[in-house]
Order: sequence, then C-alpha cells, then structure tokens
Amino acid sequence: MKLRELFDRNKPWIKNPDALITVLFYDKIAIPLVYIFEKLGIHPNIVSIVGIIFGLLGSWQFVNGNFTAGSLLFLLWFILDCVDGKLARKTNKKTKLGERLDFVGGHIVTNFGYLSFVVFYFLNGNIYLSLFTFLLIVYHHFFVVYSTTYRLKYKPIIRNVGSYFGPFDSGSIILAICPLIFKNYWAGLLISNLLYTLHTFLGKEKVENASSLKNFKAMMRRFFEV
Repeated sequence: MKLRELFDRNKPWIKNPDALITVLFYDKIAIPLVYIFEKLGIHPNIVSIVGIIFGLLGSWQFVNGNFTAGSLLFLLWFILDCVDGKLARKTNKKTKLGERLDFVGGHIVTNFGYLSFVVFYFLNGNIYLSLFTFLLIVYHHFFVVYSTTYRLKYKPIIRNVGSYFGPFDSGSIILAICPLIFKNYWAGLLISNLLYTLHTFLGKEKVENASSLKNFKAMMRRFFEV
C-alpha cells in the first residue's frame, strides 16, 4: 500500500473532520497501527484497556513528580485513543463495553491526570500553587463545555480539521506536551486556557448539537444502559 493511500482520510472508519492535533500528528501513527492490530486480530477493547492503563500510570507518575514518564504515558494513551475507535469501525466490532471504555478513557482518565497536578502540589506543601492549579482546571473545564458549543465561522486552513482547538488538542497540551517541555503542570493549563479563550471569542457561530455537555450527558446515559 502506498503512503498516500495509507493516510487517505476518505475512509468510512476514519473521522472526517477531526481534531487538529489528531490530523497533523496522532493519526500518522494511529492509522498504521489500525492495520497492524487488525492483521494481528487484536480486539479494539483490548486497545482501549491498555490505553486506560497507560493513562492511569501516567497520572501516578505525575503525582510523584515524574514529568517525563507521565507525559510519555499519556502520549501513548492519546495515540491508542485514536486507534481503538477506528479499529472498531474498520473491523465492525463496536460493542457496548467499547463505548463504556471510551467514556472511561475520555472523561475519567483525563480528569485523573488533571487532578494529579493538584495532588502533587498539595503533597509537596505548596497549597497556593495547588489551589491555583485547581482553579485553572475549573476554568479549563468551563471552556471545554462552553467553547465547543461554537465553531469558527471561518473554515480551518488545513483540510479535514473540524476545529482549530478542541478538548483533544487541549488535553494533549496539558497532559502530554507541556509537562515534558516546562517540567511543571500549570504552564499547559495556562496555554490551553488562553487558546480556548481565543477560539471561543474569535468569530464564532453557535452549534447546538456540538455541545460537550450534551455529548457528556448522552454518553452517561449510554454508559448506564443495561
């Protein structure tokens, strides 16, 4: 298979459009992994479980102040989070358990990562920085809900990108990129919050069905269905 054909996004099992960082980076690794895992017969739910384990281990590393290990483990989680859904759609193995695992990964594991920052500063006796980080997280989560009810009026300049900045992009900055570069936890939150603020207030139009809060409620209902 030629590289152009391999990374062609016009396939029914690839989300199109998708998050900026997914299109530019994660899918360059995730799409080949989908073909490899399909050939090896690996079930999508196994990929999800391994990813969740990486995320939880990353949170534990953050609590212990291991910036590099935590960032790399979350980077692996983000990549596998881009693999499992594609693999499920490609192999027609979408299951109720898979939806629940997606919920756990997308909402619970990432929030464990965010709260591990607060715990780290608290355990190290830096109460004020712990509180400051917590407030940054609250602000961030407000914009995850608020800004994603909007989309930019102007189409992104990069093909197949649905939005310049969304929850997946911000999560990558906070959990995988900035702790690795800056060796602290609050820099990523500051950068992410600034980008969210700009994204929300620069030329927007409301999209009712794009609300993260609505998506969260729908996922909660599916999660607890028997």
